[in-house]
Amino acid sequence: MGHVAIGAKATSLSNTITTLSGQGQYVPAGAMCRNEPEDKMATIRQRLESDDHSVYLLATRELTALPRDEVVKMLWDIAQSHSGEVQARMMDRLNDFDPELANSLALQILDYDYSIYHADALYSLWKTRSSAGVAGASTMLLSHPDAIVRLWCATYLGTCGAREHVQVLQQALSDHGTDAEGREVCEVAEASIAAIIERDEENGREKKRERG
Repeated sequence: MGHVAIGAKATSLSNTITTLSGQGQYVPAGAMCRNEPEDKMATIRQRLESDDHSVYLLATRELTALPRDEVVKMLWDIAQSHSGEVQARMMDRLNDFDPELANSLALQILDYDYSIYHADALYSLWKTRSSAGVAGASTMLLSHPDAIVRLWCATYLGTCGAREHVQVLQQALSDHGTDAEGREVCEVAEASIAAIIERDEENGREKKRERG
């Protein structure tokens, strides 16, 4: 091809032209570089969507160098174009750039029927101390087929739940499902009940102090 490579340090304002082989077209020097930012974003997006976890991790390290708004838009667009693991990954990354939007995505994932990624969604809500998913967690604690999800329901309710959730946690005291580390749902439920009661009592004491 009669193609002339254009370097990044080409002479400023030069009228260098490149002949595109077979087309007889002439373009100013640097014109072929104008879409580099878009090409970079497209490349990063492809890596974020990759099934290869090492490729995905490489892309996440590049996000901090990009404009925040563009990153948030890209992560949300990917999340809405996928489900499962890719969507859960985007939720995790959104937590670094827009926690509120990450919570919206977490609630969307919680609406799916019996997804193993419910645990990721609950973790995301727990991480930001958002109580937006307590109703769903209360239901899934007693019905979800995955013990890890039920365990995270109990964990999440212990942090973001209220006194009204003690009853459902008590019903989970007979749940001996475990996670990979051997923790039982019933153990976490018991600890969460204690945490809710302690938090509730502390709030009561605080209100008394405020009243003098």
